[in-house]
Amino acid sequence: MPKQDYETDLNPAKFTYLKRQELEAKYQVTKTTIYSWIKTQDFPAPIHLGANLVRWNSAQVDAWEREREAA
Repeated sequence: MPKQDYETDLNPAKFTYLKRQELEAKYQVTKTTIYSWIKTQDFPAPIHLGANLVRWNSAQVDAWEREREAA
């Protein structure tokens, strides 16, 4: 399956920004696992909204999850 282009569905009405803690709870993993997925499993990179503020685009995370389930 070709690599998913996470930038294609960025309509602001279709997504929210997720905190790292929300991802940890959703997937029941640690911070270390999330950043490992970014490096090894094409998990979407965080969006830097400030010096100490990062969030994940929910549409990109959902697309990553669908791609992973299809594999």
